[in-house]
Amino acid sequence: MGAKHPLEWASTSPVFYNQRLLMQTYSADLEVQLNAADFSYKPGNISIGNDVWIGEKVTLGHGVTIGDGAVIASNSVVTKDVPPYTVVGGLPAKKIRDRFEPEVVQALQASQWWQYAPEDLTHLDVANPAIFAQQVIDQAAAGNLQPFQTQPLTAKHLAEHLQA
Repeated sequence: MGAKHPLEWASTSPVFYNQRLLMQTYSADLEVQLNAADFSYKPGNISIGNDVWIGEKVTLGHGVTIGDGAVIASNSVVTKDVPPYTVVGGLPAKKIRDRFEPEVVQALQASQWWQYAPEDLTHLDVANPAIFAQQVIDQAAAGNLQPFQTQPLTAKHLAEHLQA
């Protein structure tokens, strides 16, 4: 989302708090001094969990957290945190439904299957989330799963890919 505005103030106009180029030019042109109030705002970081599906043209609000396995419908505006394995959509985004029963969500999160190499997971029963989670837990306990190792995706990587 764009910049935050002081909704609790008498006016949301940047005249009262933003002394950047537009207001600096105004002050210089008219040779007047503006006394701006302090409205410092630093947008919070957005946190996106593992295995999240975000549809096209979604807008995420400052500081929201999207839980593991969540699904966000296209064209949604997310202004609040989205719990794990929850489907949300709309303007503003609201809960549509849970993807699974709470016990299955707990098992999937406990399995942390996203930490393991795909080649070790593809033979497990992904079509049955409860069984899949238990298979991952059992295989991990037996030492049969390799950690998934990859380099973080950066803006540089994306730029190189887009230029290719």
